[in-house]
Amino acid sequence: GCPGAVVLPGRCVPYGEANVWWPIAEAIRNTCGVDLDDSTNDARRKVEATVARVTSRDPNDSHVERISDGLLYLLGRFGERADVDPARARGEALWAVQAYLEALARERPLVLVLSDLQWGDEVVLELVDRLLAALRALPFMLLATARPDLEERWTPAPGRHNVAVLHLDPLDADATAALVEVHLKEHATPELVAELRDRSGGNPLFIEELAALIRDSDGAIGADGARAFDSGDLPVTLRGLVAARLDRRSSSPRPAWSGR
Repeated sequence: GCPGAVVLPGRCVPYGEANVWWPIAEAIRNTCGVDLDDSTNDARRKVEATVARVTSRDPNDSHVERISDGLLYLLGRFGERADVDPARARGEALWAVQAYLEALARERPLVLVLSDLQWGDEVVLELVDRLLAALRALPFMLLATARPDLEERWTPAPGRHNVAVLHLDPLDADATAALVEVHLKEHATPELVAELRDRSGGNPLFIEELAALIRDSDGAIGADGARAFDSGDLPVTLRGLVAARLDRRSSSPRPAWSGR
């Protein structure tokens, strides 16, 4: 039968990551089995082995080396190529991702999932356009989620690929209650559901993040469902929510990938 699809998830974030390639780099890192604490040499060995396998070439082939160099650059593993002209390095990285994903799509159906694309850097948006054009004849699908304001700075370039845009309306009261119950279980009281819907305006992303803020805060939910938060403690805007999550991060050790 037809082999199962390869699904590569990546999420754009508005804070906490200096690598503009992050949503793509994370997907590539996982397919190559590269760990965050791997040395540059170990990362190169793993990337070259993976590229050689998916392209059906010898690991010492110059094509494999060129793709691997580009992928290692976007992973932040610059090695001896740290002094390469940034514009040239960016172009090589874009080409490398395109060549690598094209090889993956020739193996089996490929789905690239990019969440919160409105926070993606210009280089990520450029890559999306390149992939839609280059992989149009292969079993490739790009699934992206974004807020409407993305359309003010980017829409998919026209081409011979199929594009479908689905606009999601705010969640109604029943859908909001169901989503809050998924995240807060038995603590999803009618009062809490109503408050989260009021704060979020029915935005499912905002609801999920508010629920996570409540759930992950020490003492936020008591055994009887009472919250340490009162109505004035919960952020009113998504920007305020990001700030609240950052405040919590500042008191915890930073992730190993942050700032790379």
